Amino acid sequence: MPLEPRQKPTLKGERITLKPLDEHAVDAGYLNWMNDKETVRFLEARHKTWDKEDLINYISAMNNSGKEWFFGIFTEQNKYIGNIKLGPVEAPHDRASIGFMIGDKTARGKGYATEAVRIISQFAFNDLRLHKLTAGCYATNKASEALLINAGFAVEGRLKNHVVDDANQRDDVVLLGWVRP
Repeated sequence: MPLEPRQKPTLKGERITLKPLDEHAVDAGYLNWMNDKETVRFLEARHKTWDKEDLINYISAMNNSGKEWFFGIFTEQNKYIGNIKLGPVEAPHDRASIGFMIGDKTARGKGYATEAVRIISQFAFNDLRLHKLTAGCYATNKASEALLINAGFAVEGRLKNHVVDDANQRDDVVLLGWVRP
């Protein structure tokens, strides 16, 4: 029987661990990530200024939704470097979307996000028995597109002129998917 979202496991990889988050995760580092224009430039989170209460409320909403799985990404040294989310899980279709962020700039480009995507994908396919995972990224976010493809996703489509980027320019959204092997 699949796990319920309120049963939050810790997921271990080779170099990172995905741990459930609670309000104690909201520190100055996390708050700085969410308000750093470079860090959130490809995220819809960039459209607001975040405070500690906003982040606590967001984590609480994720943990209580019944359809979302929200984890912190931690290195072998237990350094909190980012987040990854699975959901909402769409039960009738056995699918969910994923989103991720490496907030710690010193941890970018080291393969942590790729490993996190692989870990959560295997959790989704093996433990939750989902049939399909989806993801999307701005077309100009070539790093995320390449990361998702490297992790196992394939490009399935493109939404033309779908978003306005941080430079107030129109951008496409690349749609990616991965069907359970």
